[in-house]
Amino acid sequence: IRDDKGLPEGARLADGELIAEQVVAIIGHITSEQTAAALEQINRSEVVLLSPTSSSSMFTGMADYLFRVMPGNDRMAASLAHHIYTTRDLRQALVIYDLANRSFSETWWQHFQQEFQALGGDCTGMSFTSGETDLKQLVASLSDSQPEAVVLIASAVDTAVMMQYAQQAGVEAQFFASSWAQTTELLEKGGQVVNGLEMSTTYDPNAASAAFTQFKQDYQARYGSAPALGASHAYEAVLVLAAALEATGGKAEGLPEALQAIEDFPGLQGEIT
Repeated sequence: IRDDKGLPEGARLADGELIAEQVVAIIGHITSEQTAAALEQINRSEVVLLSPTSSSSMFTGMADYLFRVMPGNDRMAASLAHHIYTTRDLRQALVIYDLANRSFSETWWQHFQQEFQALGGDCTGMSFTSGETDLKQLVASLSDSQPEAVVLIASAVDTAVMMQYAQQAGVEAQFFASSWAQTTELLEKGGQVVNGLEMSTTYDPNAASAAFTQFKQDYQARYGSAPALGASHAYEAVLVLAAALEATGGKAEGLPEALQAIEDFPGLQGEIT
């Protein structure tokens, strides 16, 4: 186990240490920005990197050593665009995205804009950098334009903070978010302000499948808290990797091919291919 500290350079350092120890594969990283930073080293070393949550579409279709157990953000962005336009009947959307995780957020915004405009909506974007941008001032600027829908592509903490500032500034838009914000911190930091927030996600904390129910019980017993998106997808990544390693006899040789051959694998909340 290595701590990548949630940073691109941390990902490179952690992977370098694990590669030096001749591991057969690495499970990581959380953000697409970290994965993008580590990918050149991973491919050069020919060590499989299996990410639970890095969903940037920039990784899609590449012949490399990166695999993941969730779909690309192009699908999630298009799904939310369709929901906002068709189900919520909103025609004007503003997307605010964090450049600190640019590999994920910028591609997410581009796919959302493409789908929303194709449906007939009006969509604009506004970027910020977490830890550097004055979020209160950024959100205050929305009171002039008063968009119908505001889509926040940011961490749970930044999403909660921006929604608090929006309430203070009298912004009356409906708020939406990406799966990046789906952690317990969203409720801890946002409280009642985040009531009504909708998001496009691959994780249902209330899923009723037998496998997920058992996983929740075991996780609660071991860690004293309920699992979130990251824990669920990480567990699935372990199961998928174990199945592939069983096919290779536990060896790294042939592992990419074994992972590619996996179809309709029974995950916690559905099948994984």
